[in-house]
Amino acid sequence: MQHHDPARLCQRFRARQGGSLVVELVLVLPVLLLFVFISIEMSRMVWSYATLMHATREGARFALVRGQDSPAPASLEDIRQKVLFYAVGLDTGRVVVDVLPAWPAGSSPGAVFRVQASYEFVFVWPSIISLSPVQMQASSEMSVSQ
Repeated sequence: MQHHDPARLCQRFRARQGGSLVVELVLVLPVLLLFVFISIEMSRMVWSYATLMHATREGARFALVRGQDSPAPASLEDIRQKVLFYAVGLDTGRVVVDVLPAWPAGSSPGAVFRVQASYEFVFVWPSIISLSPVQMQASSEMSVSQ
């Protein structure tokens, strides 16, 4: 009866499996990395849209509080700057802000202030994912109640 050393058997088994591990890694790693990169880019896109929505909401609120009948009325540029101030982390050079109705608007009850913004989202790894920039649009509307 022949007795086999367990350590030697394990060593021989690992030597046979070494090549297949490398092949599996080469096949799986690119797919895994692509999934990670796409997940990061999609997360950045959702975060950018949420930031743009928040900025337009703050701009509409600012327009509502500082309307034409306010002691210190805001100009169109003031509202635009407020939106850009709250667009933290976005490239403000690619943010376009519009205020409706034509500014300055009255602050009488029922008056509606609408702030719209658009942003061109650019992917960090465009060559890996091969996507072109995405145009995002956000708007917020507030009305005077009193």
